[in-house]
Amino acid sequence: MNRFSLCLLAMPALLAAQSAPATPEQVEFFESKIRPVLAQQCFACHTTAQTANLRLDSRADILKGGKSGPAIVPGDPDKSVLISRITAPSDDQRMPRGGTRLTELQIADFKKWVKDGAPWPPDEAPKHAGSGYRISAAQRKFWSLQPLAHPEPPQVKDRAWAKNEIDRFIMARLEKEGLKAGPLADRRTLIRRLTYDLTGLPPTLEEVQTFEADKSPNAYEKVVDRLLASQHYGEMWARRWLDVVRYSDDDYNVTHNPDRIEHYPFAYTYRDWVIRSLNEDMPFDLFVKSQLAGDQLDESLRVKTVAGLGMNGLGVWAFNDSPPAIERSDEWNDKVDVTTKAFLGLTVGCARCHDHKYDPIPTKDYYSLASVFASSSYHAYPLAPKAQVDEYDKRKKEQEDQEKALKTFIDQATEMNAQTLFAQTEDYMLAAWKVGDDKHATVASVADAAKLDNEVLERWVRFLKKPPSNYAYLKPWQEMVANHGKEDQAKKLAHEFYLKAVEIDKLHAKVKEDSDAQLAKFKANEKFDELPNGKKRNLIQHQIDLKSLDREQSYLWTDMFDTDLIDNTPDLAAYDKKEPGLLKFVDFGLEKRLSTGFAAYIVKQRAEIEEAKKSMKPYPFVYGLADGPEPVDLDVFLRGSPYSFGEPAPRAFLSIFSETEPQKFTKGSGRLELAEAIVKQPISARVIVNRIWRWNMGTGLVETPSNFGLMGERPSNPELLEYLTSRFVSEGMSWKKLTKEIVMSRTYQLSSDAVEGNATKDPENRLYWRANRRRMEAEGIWDSLLLAAGKLDLSKIGGPSEDLTEGMKRRGMYGSVSRVYPSAFQVAFDFPTATLSAERRYTTNVPQQRLFFLNNPFVSSAAAAMADRAKDAGNDEAQVRKAFLIAYQRDPTPQELAAALEFFHAAPANSATADSPSVARSSLAAKPAPGSETVAASAPAARAQQDSPLKSLCWGLLSTNEFLYQY
Repeated sequence: MNRFSLCLLAMPALLAAQSAPATPEQVEFFESKIRPVLAQQCFACHTTAQTANLRLDSRADILKGGKSGPAIVPGDPDKSVLISRITAPSDDQRMPRGGTRLTELQIADFKKWVKDGAPWPPDEAPKHAGSGYRISAAQRKFWSLQPLAHPEPPQVKDRAWAKNEIDRFIMARLEKEGLKAGPLADRRTLIRRLTYDLTGLPPTLEEVQTFEADKSPNAYEKVVDRLLASQHYGEMWARRWLDVVRYSDDDYNVTHNPDRIEHYPFAYTYRDWVIRSLNEDMPFDLFVKSQLAGDQLDESLRVKTVAGLGMNGLGVWAFNDSPPAIERSDEWNDKVDVTTKAFLGLTVGCARCHDHKYDPIPTKDYYSLASVFASSSYHAYPLAPKAQVDEYDKRKKEQEDQEKALKTFIDQATEMNAQTLFAQTEDYMLAAWKVGDDKHATVASVADAAKLDNEVLERWVRFLKKPPSNYAYLKPWQEMVANHGKEDQAKKLAHEFYLKAVEIDKLHAKVKEDSDAQLAKFKANEKFDELPNGKKRNLIQHQIDLKSLDREQSYLWTDMFDTDLIDNTPDLAAYDKKEPGLLKFVDFGLEKRLSTGFAAYIVKQRAEIEEAKKSMKPYPFVYGLADGPEPVDLDVFLRGSPYSFGEPAPRAFLSIFSETEPQKFTKGSGRLELAEAIVKQPISARVIVNRIWRWNMGTGLVETPSNFGLMGERPSNPELLEYLTSRFVSEGMSWKKLTKEIVMSRTYQLSSDAVEGNATKDPENRLYWRANRRRMEAEGIWDSLLLAAGKLDLSKIGGPSEDLTEGMKRRGMYGSVSRVYPSAFQVAFDFPTATLSAERRYTTNVPQQRLFFLNNPFVSSAAAAMADRAKDAGNDEAQVRKAFLIAYQRDPTPQELAAALEFFHAAPANSATADSPSVARSSLAAKPAPGSETVAASAPAARAQQDSPLKSLCWGLLSTNEFLYQY
């Protein structure tokens, strides 16, 4: 074989080792999700120390690998050693060795990173430069960091085209590029678009007809004013903001809760505050201050502002028993990342491990902001009278004391029962030998003959067969059984095992006694982090040298007296499922072994506790932050590790916004000073103006709404962005005023129809020569289906979240948002992950969405209810017309009417069959739809069910793009 052939054979391996340039999104994911975990959990052993000849601080080193070969196979997590080691169930195999197992979320991040090809920043990231970091003059001149300009609206050739100043900026750019603006949308299309954009709901038929009939010159403006004054405006716009601040009704708690969820039952208090604030048109600067420091504003304002603290009070908290230093640094990072993206449009979180690769943000600046949040702690703010709060807290303390006493009693009973069974070890081992030695014997027969407990003997039989992967104490017994040993051998080995187990049990008791005595010395000085729902994190002030059993002794004691140890298995679910050890019985298994009086006491105490819980109605409260006892100024964490420190990073704002060293924050944590510094910067106003423009127009003037840095997009119309921002500031930072100015423009009112020749020059419509065609968000789809069914409950604004089930009749924005188990409906329709700030919602077109409309009972129920609303209209033609009016607020075209009636008449009276002509044969979409979808997509579902032709028609109408898209 020649060298050229060898090169060809080697090419796939070379290509696999190479990486396409990382996208900005991939770089941000790596810097926020991968590098910090590597720094905290891996670098101590796998950088200069090169444990197992492995380094993990560069992509080349990871691909090179160590003793076990390459650490990863880009694109294939299942074949990557790194993934297998962080997911290994055994302590011996799992990494980080001696550390804390990565959370499921962290493991999922690593799998995603490897599957995506393990993208790494194109060059080695700059190391932390320390106090020598300098920001260049060119960096300070970057467009988004400049003072606000106040451009005059430009002169345009077509002066009559502009309805307001926005249109002059748009037309000037179109004329410059040789593009022609499209025509205005028809009135029905316009009111459907406007009503959805401002309230998230379709207009009623009456609203459409009234607008179409109103010939007054201010007819459109009257609709705009009515919608801006609607309480539903705040609902729609709050949901958009909640994406940016990663709102959720729960968090991960894998370690302590059986369902792995830490529920936040009053999370809605923040969501409702956002709704209320936007409905009241709270100025944006106060909106920012309320969310960062609502507890520190003037007392006259606090009743309105304190609930805004939920932005970070409902941030990502760690309940997973990782070392406190790691958990706290992750929580601070969450708050720094979300705060700076949401308000400044800067990815400051990328400076956690090293100076920002693209923007002038040194690592010291990151830790100066982290110091602000390190100086703050979780705090719950009651939303109830003090007397009610005090009474509830008193009863809660009594209930917790009763639970603690019951737990102590049960623990003592469990230990007493285990020791009683332990004393019978030799009897049970001999009985287990007889079960295996006599092929006619059963566990039940042997237990009965020996007067032993049947369930305990079953456990012993299983226990004695365990492979020696955790300890070797059972090897002699297992060898004897394999060699068909006799009864005297069994007795001898049972006695020896019992003596060894007694020795280990006594040693465990002595170690526990000594450890408890040492720990007691430090109890008075323990410090805790407050966490949501009354949880606490022990900060472990002192490193106490506690004695312990050796590995095999510890494993045997645990296996017998505490938890059934799982042998090496790839089944992580089995690893996470903890069963009691050999001699430990819990719940009913314990109670049936206790005396009647003891068992009755446990039952009575549990009943009293449950009754107390039911009678106590928790008061609502805000999940917020408060200043800690003393401000904390962190040192820089070198390479992101909370165990390796660099220069001090006192609380202060970002260096790029100061010509000299940033002024230190001196008022408590510095949260209010941070908020005031943010709202003074022009970039913060540019960011929110761009978001408001995007939420109205479908795309942003800057199409990277949370990244106004070097890797972000430049404005498509910078003069318009400056004009709108300067107007926004001068008009008191009013969301509603800016929104009205945007929707009153001719640009907003354009049709979404294409203009010949424009698409070649501006295929993405970045210059706004037409309206953008947009699919409704998940919540809009939910609302529209219920509205068509006549079942949407709009009687109440706010309140507790509800699961998105068929029984939920409120707006989709009141559906529960879960970081752990997101709703299948939300996932199908591109609801963002609630663990990160989401700058936008992406619109996908995937089979699950079509299957939802084809098969989901929710859609079927909506179609049936819609059919019930239409069937009383009169004859078939009247029913078809009514169905179109409900779904689209318009009459069917002659072709649509003919097709529907043909379908009605061809279908059997009570069903749509596979042989009948279906609506699939004619298009019911009045507009050319993305993907050329029609009601045909719903025909299989209509044919598959025994439904009336009217229901099948309604089902089809609810599945078309005209129903799902705004044009």
